[in-house]
Amino acid sequence: MTVMSGAIIAPALPGISRHFPDQPQVLIQLILTIPALMITLFSPLMGYLADRFGRKKLLLAMLFIYGFAGVSGFFIDRVDLLLSSRALMGIAVAGILSISTTLVGDYFDSAERARFLGLQSSCMALGGVIFINLGGLLSDWSWRGPFLLYMTGVLLLPYAWAILQEPKPSDGNSHDSSNAPVKVDIGRTGLAYLIAMISMAMFYMFPAQLPFLLSQQGQISGMAIGVALSMSALTASIVAFCYGYYKPFLSVMTIYVLGFS
Repeated sequence: MTVMSGAIIAPALPGISRHFPDQPQVLIQLILTIPALMITLFSPLMGYLADRFGRKKLLLAMLFIYGFAGVSGFFIDRVDLLLSSRALMGIAVAGILSISTTLVGDYFDSAERARFLGLQSSCMALGGVIFINLGGLLSDWSWRGPFLLYMTGVLLLPYAWAILQEPKPSDGNSHDSSNAPVKVDIGRTGLAYLIAMISMAMFYMFPAQLPFLLSQQGQISGMAIGVALSMSALTASIVAFCYGYYKPFLSVMTIYVLGFS
């Protein structure tokens, strides 16, 4: 759901720009990136709401909002309303991303958690490969086509309701917990957040700019744009899938350096 929030409409950006010729290109690109802004603003709130009202209930609500707000782009014919619907979907993505990550921490410990996070990242990237190409295919039919894929959020609701378990409150006796106060290294923590911010800026620069760059070179199909965009997601899925295997041999900082290189 997180990868789909932006990636699947990237091949449709040139078509959206042609449909709204009086709008500046940067506003059209904002349609792609505004969910990321909402994730930034609302993720801390989602963590608080999940603790207060329960993980599963909030996740199911966010899946519904995601599907409703996402597919509404198929019917909207005004840029301001389209941006508003995308912002609402971004709020839902903030909930889905925050709660999914929290549930991984609730369900798994130590090495098993690291392996599962690698698998989760791999599935996210692999989903990007599939849905970006589907978005490209649908964008050849209409720039509105990719918005139909957001119905996946609603379709997943029954499965999530049946499968996911609300974690039991911690009794404080877990081997993974401690009553000692946690001392936060501000410098290292700040560096980690800065690296994450830079990497996400680079990540969104690619789908926001590449469709327009390719379109300037001549007539190109949405499917071709989707294939070009999905190549990075394909390699990301392979590297993330292997994370659990190479992580024991490499430090976190080494992985950062290799990744940015």
